[in-house]
Formats: sequence, structure tokens, C-alpha cells
Amino acid sequence: MRDSIREAVTKLIEREGVQALTMDKVAEEAGVAKGTLYTYFETKKQLLDSVFHTALEPMKEELGNILDSPETPEARIRLFILRHMSYFDEHRRFFRVLLYERSVAQGHRERLTNNRYRSGLEKLASVLEEGMKKGFFRRCNPEKLATMIMEADIAMISQRLYQNDPPRALEDAEFIYDVFLYGISAAERPARGGHAYAS
Repeated sequence: MRDSIREAVTKLIEREGVQALTMDKVAEEAGVAKGTLYTYFETKKQLLDSVFHTALEPMKEELGNILDSPETPEARIRLFILRHMSYFDEHRRFFRVLLYERSVAQGHRERLTNNRYRSGLEKLASVLEEGMKKGFFRRCNPEKLATMIMEADIAMISQRLYQNDPPRALEDAEFIYDVFLYGISAAERPARGGHAYAS
């Protein structure tokens, strides 16, 4: 029943947007009595939070698999950035309307204390630390670096969702990775091998 209700919300959001979403419309779309809907979700916010987190579960699993893969730390970081970005591209219309609503209600501080977010940061920091030990990256604080990468990725995803014709996800993912790997110095960058992901 929860899945049916969440699916109804997703359809309504894609069709009419978050602002037009009401519990009455959700109940009608899901084919349930309004009282039944309130048995599962007491408020619209609770319902939207549930839909949002459910929509992110496949991405969380994919990103976790990338960070746990046998690839080099460098390749895992690059693949992580690209997949994070491309997932939102694949579900662009849904997240475009849903993220706007959440960006108003959920601040930066709330995101930083979210368990899912913290878990992702810890995995990312672990890969960065491994890369530092193996000499891929210079020594620095892996937790702070993981936060910077994650926040840069989220900022770029938000920008892309509101662009009518964003560049390929690969281009923006490459840009983020290059800035973190080489900085913004005008000094010539060292030559590097093939990409960790196909263009």
C-alpha cells in the first residue's frame, strides 16, 4: 500500500508539480480512502519525505557499489561523481520539482546530519584515505575532502536540474573531478591515463 501511494505521488508530481499536490489528490490517484492515506502518512511533508528517500535508494545502492568496487581509488572517485550526477539526469523531471520543494524546507545543516548523507560521506572518505595511502592523492583530511566533493556534486546537480539544456553529465563530472585533482592553478597539469569512465 505504501508503494502504491508513493507511486501515485510520483505521478502527480510529474504531472502537476509539488505545489498542486494535496492529500485528497493523492488518495484519489492511489484509489484509496483519505482515511487510509492518513493511516500511512500523517502529513504531506511526511509523504514527500518518504517518496524522496525511496527515490534515492537505488542511487545510494549504486554509489555504494562503486565505492566498494575493486577499481583504483582514483577511478572510484571519478565514477562516483559521474553516477551521482547522471542518476539525477535520468530522473530529471521528478527531481526537478521535488528538490525545489525540499530545498525550501530542508537546510544545509539538516542534510549534514542526515544518516544516509553521513554514511555516504564516510564511504567516500574511506576511498579518499585509501587513495592517499596508495599515493594517488596527496595527504589531507579525508572527511573534509569528502564533504567538499559531495557538496560540489550536489551544487552542480541542482544547477543542472534548473538548466533547460545542461551539458552532458560527463562534462560536469569531469570538471568537478579535475578541479579537485588539479585545483585551479594555471600551471600545466601532468599527463594522465585514460578515463575511468567511457565518454
